[in-house]
Amino acid sequence: MNDQHSPLYKKNPDSKGLVIFIHGFMGSPRHFDGLAELAYEHGCSVSSLLLPGHGRSAKEFAACSAEQWQGYVDSEISRFSAEHDSIFLVGHSMGGLLALNAAARFGGSPAASVSGGPVSGAYVLAAPFELAMLTANSMRSRTRMAFSRERKQIGATYKLGNSVRPSPYLLTHIARPYKELKKLMRGTRELLGDIRVPVTAAYSPRDELVSFESLSILEHALDGVCLSKVALSDSLHDYAPEHERRLIEQALLASLM
Repeated sequence: MNDQHSPLYKKNPDSKGLVIFIHGFMGSPRHFDGLAELAYEHGCSVSSLLLPGHGRSAKEFAACSAEQWQGYVDSEISRFSAEHDSIFLVGHSMGGLLALNAAARFGGSPAASVSGGPVSGAYVLAAPFELAMLTANSMRSRTRMAFSRERKQIGATYKLGNSVRPSPYLLTHIARPYKELKKLMRGTRELLGDIRVPVTAAYSPRDELVSFESLSILEHALDGVCLSKVALSDSLHDYAPEHERRLIEQALLASLM
């Protein structure tokens, strides 16, 4: 395992509950370094997960399934619930799908496997219900990335947030996990109506990977559930400029209150 992408657990002696951070497809716990520190400073215990197959080779990544990713998240929630009465989930991209699935299972919904379960809410960033990789908007965003004054910071952020080791056969290895991601997208969409805990969602129309239409899908499916929306106009999929990082942070703190 690459130590740079090791999972994190930090118990706060004055804990108000636990925040579990769940990274995305090929992602890393490091994606949440800033938000995890912020949550800890405001009295929460924090855990940033490393999903199965991540932090390893492309071949090992390709061997994993949506059921393994979701099963690991669910098992960590069950394990931590013995020590923490309240658990709040934060997920980026695919991690947002895993968080929403877990909210349906552990958040006191009619379909929850734990009655009045430990999950108190979820905060999802760019959770994909529609992808945008081949759209004109995606191409424009990629062009802006290439010529942006912040391109070095953007590149560094994307590199840090990718835990799967480079491989000349990476595209071949990604094919199976990509099918698993699509399966997870469909399955999560079917479960959204079972969620009964508050959800906060952040999306950007400039996201080069996830369609902004995903927010409308989420909003429609969560009819009757408290949904707070975070409007990001300048952020990319893995990168947010300073002024929008502050919005993301403020929304997290508001969700935890």
